[in-house]
Amino acid sequence: MVEYGKMRVLDVWYDSLDVEELLTTVRDEDMRRRAKKRLQKERERSALELDFPELAHTVGGKPMIKTGPRSITHMATRLGTRRSSMPH
Repeated sequence: MVEYGKMRVLDVWYDSLDVEELLTTVRDEDMRRRAKKRLQKERERSALELDFPELAHTVGGKPMIKTGPRSITHMATRLGTRRSSMPH
């Protein structure tokens, strides 16, 4: 944290930590073992299997973005709404 306090904001923003290196600093052997086990589980996780169903669905065999409240919207829907509200 002391190092981050000396860094510029963008340097902190773009900095990254190597989890393997970080695990070597964990003194508690049981905690290190559990962290490694959890890390392995996360590495096996598939974003396509777990995240894709939350963000998209298929229509006629094509993936489509799900419209959600204020999170993701279809540009065509937004443009269609604007066009219909604009005077001719």
